[in-house]
Amino acid sequence: MSKHTPGPWEAAERGEYLDYGGRSRVIFGDGIRLAVVHHNDVPEDEANARLIAAAPDLLAAIRSAPHPLGHSDSRSFIDAYLAWVHSALDIAYKAEGRTDA
Repeated sequence: MSKHTPGPWEAAERGEYLDYGGRSRVIFGDGIRLAVVHHNDVPEDEANARLIAAAPDLLAAIRSAPHPLGHSDSRSFIDAYLAWVHSALDIAYKAEGRTDA
């Protein structure tokens, strides 16, 4: 199975690339164009661009979830789990465009 383009991925500002009539956000990763989100002037357009750009970080967060067998006691697992939840929520909030979390 092929690996995806490594992160971070970034959504260019709308109109930064004049192809598509300036009505799109281009998603870049590793210096290449990965996706284009066309805008139809609905809120979902911005949300879709943020979510696509956050994909590598979201995948990394899922893969880094602590496993109980990797800890010598329940306290160390709980500490690792709580730190992981906090990190995963930060990534999700960023993908949602939230700044209040």
